[in-house]
Amino acid sequence: MRFKDLLAAYGAQMNSDISSHLTTIYEETYKMNPKCIVELGVRGGESSKAFHFVNEEIDSSILGVDIEDCPYEGIIKNGKFVKCDDCVFADIYKTLNGANIDVLMIDTSHLYEHTKEEIRLWFPLLRKKALVIFHDTHIDGTGYLRKNGTRGENWNNHRGVIRAIEEYFGKTYNETQDFSDQFEKDGTLWKIQHEYICNGLTLCWKN
Repeated sequence: MRFKDLLAAYGAQMNSDISSHLTTIYEETYKMNPKCIVELGVRGGESSKAFHFVNEEIDSSILGVDIEDCPYEGIIKNGKFVKCDDCVFADIYKTLNGANIDVLMIDTSHLYEHTKEEIRLWFPLLRKKALVIFHDTHIDGTGYLRKNGTRGENWNNHRGVIRAIEEYFGKTYNETQDFSDQFEKDGTLWKIQHEYICNGLTLCWKN
């Protein structure tokens, strides 16, 4: 994983609301040896950079979906971009590709109802073994801390993303601290890992 140090330096320099998570996104995506990555919510493309480095290593492909135009094709290796509401696009994706997603990144509106709908529509498109990455699982309007000790401002989404995750899995979590969990749901083993810093990152492995 020759890009790890480069990505860590990039993240430290950016000082954004996701910069502290870039190496985690890269490492855990790399471990999945994915053929297909789907990124819902691209924005400035910071998490896309982590996926770009994965693609440089193992020649996987990635599809970015956002309601706004985003820099992607020609910048992200093996990247394609679709400008569309991700919930609207889910049925189109299903028709074209079926359930073939190895890694799914969800970083869109951060609202409860929207995240619930994303889980409903996109989780059936995961492979039997897959990783789902949620950003902004800990935003409450009080600001956030980065790994380098700096702070940033955020807004209060009233636990929108983490609440949708809790509801889907039938669990209750304290997103203000790191946690991990493992359990079975509908015959599928799930493992969850949460980092509270930098607006929260929650990884859900389907096994």
